[in-house]
Amino acid sequence: MARRLLKLGRSGLSTDASNPLNDMDSMLAPPDPRHAPPALQRSSGRVEVVWKRRGEATTADRVFEEGAAKVRLPRDHGRGLPDAALINVGGGLTGGDTMDYRLLWKPRTAAGATTQAAERIYRAIGDDVRITTGLDLGDDAWAEWLPQETILFEGAALDRRLVVDVAPTARLLAVEPLVFGRLAMGESVDDLDLRDRIEVRVDGKVVWLDATRLAPPVSHRLDHPALGAGARAIATLLYVGADAADRLAALRRLVDEAGVPSAVTCLSPVLVARFRHAEPLALRRALVHVLSGARAELRGLPARLPRLWHG
Repeated sequence: MARRLLKLGRSGLSTDASNPLNDMDSMLAPPDPRHAPPALQRSSGRVEVVWKRRGEATTADRVFEEGAAKVRLPRDHGRGLPDAALINVGGGLTGGDTMDYRLLWKPRTAAGATTQAAERIYRAIGDDVRITTGLDLGDDAWAEWLPQETILFEGAALDRRLVVDVAPTARLLAVEPLVFGRLAMGESVDDLDLRDRIEVRVDGKVVWLDATRLAPPVSHRLDHPALGAGARAIATLLYVGADAADRLAALRRLVDEAGVPSAVTCLSPVLVARFRHAEPLALRRALVHVLSGARAELRGLPARLPRLWHG
């Protein structure tokens, strides 16, 4: 009987050292990271493009790409200036993914930038998607920032920032379109966390700061008459230039011709146009009309967007 009690011990468990239940150090120690669940793989990318003047033309001075972000320099196709096409090889972004775009226009350059396709922001698990874009315009530069739509899926979480530094004699035409859900799939976006910030500085001074914050229930807010009024696609168009006030009438005419709910105002040196529509395709067609017409009115360039917009 005594032998049996000795074998069981006070806990009723075997005192045999080969029994892993008796190894208290291993039971209390933190889990071995070699056996921990694998961390989710995250996507990140960075692109830098610097434009320079060569004779009477603008050409790329530096092109850098890293990770999932790529850049290509397609042919002009009659647009009158070179373009950089930004590419996310992952086909979309989800929680914890990051993208960083930096573009610089040296003095007296003229060039544009767009995206290969609409960016897709999928349901997030954990952290937000973070997209940061920096545009830097030197003296007498002309820049076009014309990304295609960013599509926000149900459950998406996006923190996006666009920071623009413009020299007093430079000019910028830019747009940022957003689409809420895949309407063709019958998707209604309600669970969404959006932080979207646009900051424009001229000669180091902030002249435009636009911060958007959307949290659930998003569909209710988009349907509210004072907010989205039923919109499922919105866009902000900016023109930055010392002649902004003189260009207000021309931009208003183009926006009126587009035939979608919109408004234009001037906060010199910035022209701001807002667009909304229940149908993303209708808004896209309106943007094509306004942007192509604006580059003709403002710069005397062909009324033509990058071919990727028409793919």
